[in-house]
Amino acid sequence: MIRLKFLMLLSALALVSGVSAQAEARLVGSYTWNSFDGRVGGISALEIAPDGLDFTAMNDRATLFEGRLIRGGAGEVVGVRAAIRPMMRPNGRRADSGGADTEGLAIAPDGTLYASLEGPARVWRVTPGETVPRPLRIPGEFRALPRNGALEAMAIAPDNSLFVIPESPVRDGTFAIYRYQGGTWTTAFKMTATEGFAPVGADFGPDGRLYILERNFSMLGFRSQVRRITLAPLGSELILQTARGVHDNLEGIAVWQDAGGAIRLTMVSDDNFFAIQKTEFVDYRLD
Repeated sequence: MIRLKFLMLLSALALVSGVSAQAEARLVGSYTWNSFDGRVGGISALEIAPDGLDFTAMNDRATLFEGRLIRGGAGEVVGVRAAIRPMMRPNGRRADSGGADTEGLAIAPDGTLYASLEGPARVWRVTPGETVPRPLRIPGEFRALPRNGALEAMAIAPDNSLFVIPESPVRDGTFAIYRYQGGTWTTAFKMTATEGFAPVGADFGPDGRLYILERNFSMLGFRSQVRRITLAPLGSELILQTARGVHDNLEGIAVWQDAGGAIRLTMVSDDNFFAIQKTEFVDYRLD
């Protein structure tokens, strides 16, 4: 039986707000990826190796892009080399034929791959050497999530636990950050909403902190922000907030450290397979 324990990091109900802004993220570069005769698109999640080069991305049609990023002198992405691999369903059939809205991606140090899905909410696990995923048992709270606002972001913590973040807030208007470890789901903490932003991507950095990418959308375009969460003691910094229209629909984030010791944020946009949007790799450096 799955027990959803409400274990908070500070108190019975711990919240992080993101009102502090102590670090400064500087834009290093932006690159638009066009390849595979139109097969690149809909990318919603990104994982990058510690060297900032080897990567795995996933789109919302259950397709993986695995390859290497080409970087320029400032460490910005200037090219992409990748192979395409469709994911499988738990029944052994290809998942890219429709009905599998894959949104979040996390890869553990041992190579275990986790993918989160919307409509309905699901979490798949693919162990090394296998291609067919096994669904994790999920709590009832996940089944009540909106079909298009469910499990959007995932990240592997330093202790190898899995963090999962829905795009939709809970009843009190906050965003719940869930943790999966040893077969048990817990609520790690809750995060207050700010200015209409919602979580869309997450990654733990080499500093052990959780970086959460959030999106705000209007008919005038997208805004993006990144909050950095320290888990013990619990605290939050707003390290990036863009103006509307600076970037496309950023959904995936990977955090790594360059040779000089600086933290880098590489993000990727979901073009929704629309011709008026683009698949954009964006690099920021924390000063």
